[in-house]
Amino acid sequence: MKEFFRQSGNYLYLVVAGLSFLLGTTSSLIVAWFARRIERRRLIDLFLVDIHRHWSGIDLLQAAAVGTYFVRGVYRFKNMDVSLTGEPEYEFEVHNLRLYDDEGVKLALSLGQKARKQFWDAYALLRDAEAVRKLILELPPEDNNRASYQALFVKLVKRLGEQLLDLEKTLQRERTFFSRFFG
Repeated sequence: MKEFFRQSGNYLYLVVAGLSFLLGTTSSLIVAWFARRIERRRLIDLFLVDIHRHWSGIDLLQAAAVGTYFVRGVYRFKNMDVSLTGEPEYEFEVHNLRLYDDEGVKLALSLGQKARKQFWDAYALLRDAEAVRKLILELPPEDNNRASYQALFVKLVKRLGEQLLDLEKTLQRERTFFSRFFG
């Protein structure tokens, strides 16, 4: 037995080194997996809060003025009681595109296939609505196409509101089992 330990002592260092390497690699993979899960949950929670907070404002943009009108008053805008006339819906950004540009890409990379598709569909509608809004602001009031672009804006915003509700439901399903009940 003594002879066995004497001969195997030369290889014992290699076994210990190999085992240490495997355990170190395994532990770093586990830590990285937990870090990705925590980041994913944080991003999902961020977007859920954002959708809850801003969905009603986006939904109210469906009441934007289309075509010519004589007198128009807006008494509730962006969840505030105000008295405005004209077209304030076209003056303010539809939604925070920067959030979707920065954090949204990180979120989309961590989502499943269905949720990722719904996220990119909502993002595309958001960008399209914002582009149409900016175009409406650049058009002169007497332009013949202005009413058509305004009608397009209202349709895009309506579809965006529906898409955000679908995305919210999908994100809720994407959350982990533990955080659904305790998070």
